[in-house]
Amino acid sequence: MFHKKVRNGNMPLSTYGRIDVMGESHLMLAGYVKNVGLFCICLVAAFCLSIYGMPLNDLTVGVSDWTYATFHSLISTPYEADADPISFFAFVIMLCVYASIMFAIAKLVLHKMKN
Repeated sequence: MFHKKVRNGNMPLSTYGRIDVMGESHLMLAGYVKNVGLFCICLVAAFCLSIYGMPLNDLTVGVSDWTYATFHSLISTPYEADADPISFFAFVIMLCVYASIMFAIAKLVLHKMKN
């Protein structure tokens, strides 16, 4: 509803990302910063849970081995063991998947606790 008022010129929209709604200033950036911070925490937690000896290590190593077996023919130069770009990007993608799942669960829990 307030988006229509902003488009029609009935509500001031500052250049700093603030929208004044009924006399209150709401920073639109605050929600994004909280989400990015929570995702960074989830990314660090995913990294900690996927290192050697932790619960997600077996799954991460399995996916990394599968991707290497599938795409190793595309590598033109030899690399050290587990230092090739295929294994690295598989690890990064798996970390992002784990962090996204943790982020969704954390947002759900925080939403339930707020209400």
